[in-house]
Amino acid sequence: MPDKKADSNKSNAGNRELISERPHKKQTESKHDVSNNTLSADDLRKK
Repeated sequence: MPDKKADSNKSNAGNRELISERPHKKQTESKHDVSNNTLSADDLRKK
C-alpha cells in the first residue's frame, strides 16, 4: 500500500513539473523570437 502512495505522489510531482515547464518554454520561445526580430532589424540597418 505505501508503495502505491509513493508512486501516485511521484506521478503527481511529474505532472506538476510538466505544467510548470510549459509556460516557461513559451516565455523562452517568445524571448528568442524577440531577439531574432531585433537582430534582423539590426541587420537591415547595417545594410
